[in-house]
Amino acid sequence: MQSAPIAMMDSGVGGLTVLKTALRTFPQEQFLFLGDEQHLPYGEKSPTAVRAIVVQSVLFLSASRPN
Repeated sequence: MQSAPIAMMDSGVGGLTVLKTALRTFPQEQFLFLGDEQHLPYGEKSPTAVRAIVVQSVLFLSASRPN
C-alpha cells in the first residue's frame, strides 16, 4: 500500500498549532500544510465560496505532493 501525506489547510495561522500537535502525535507521517491567508476569514464566506476555495487548495496540494 502506498503512503500519502496528510494535507491540512487553514485560513490563518491557528492551524500551525494543530499541525504541531499532529507532527508530535504522528511522527511517522508526512504532512502538507497550506496557510490560506489570501481568503481569510472563511466564516464570512458562503458555503459555495468556501467549497470553491477548498477545491482550489486541494488541487494545489495535490500538485505539490512529493512523489
